[in-house]
Amino acid sequence: RRRRRRRRHSAPTGWKAIPKPVKVIASLCLLLLVFFPTAKERGWFHRSHAMPASSAANATGSYAAAGLSLGEARLDRSTRTIKGTIRNDSATPYEDVQASFYVGTSEDLVLGLSFASVKRIGPHTTALFESEIVAPNVAHIGLREVVGTPR
Repeated sequence: RRRRRRRRHSAPTGWKAIPKPVKVIASLCLLLLVFFPTAKERGWFHRSHAMPASSAANATGSYAAAGLSLGEARLDRSTRTIKGTIRNDSATPYEDVQASFYVGTSEDLVLGLSFASVKRIGPHTTALFESEIVAPNVAHIGLREVVGTPR
């Protein structure tokens, strides 16, 4: 009688030795490494707060629920500040009114925020404001919000 020898199966090596979940995760990471730079280059990502499209640095907007609105705002390049007016269309006086603006470069890169304050604004009146000094390369402004404390 011949004895049959059992064939020993050797353990897998190389690519076959890597568990399938690890291969899937590594493939996804590689795909993301290629996708994100391509998506940014082609503009597939959009910012949640768009900067104004015009080259003029103006902003307008209003918040009717609070009764406060931005009358006008412009970037004064000589003083590097944002100047404008805030309107109170309600019958309620407000204190500590603050307007905040997104500031960006000519390449639509958002640099951050700039703030302007008005100590007190009476009912049905308009108040002038001037923001803090902004960076020299600011080309665009966009209204973020106008808030105040009703009194």
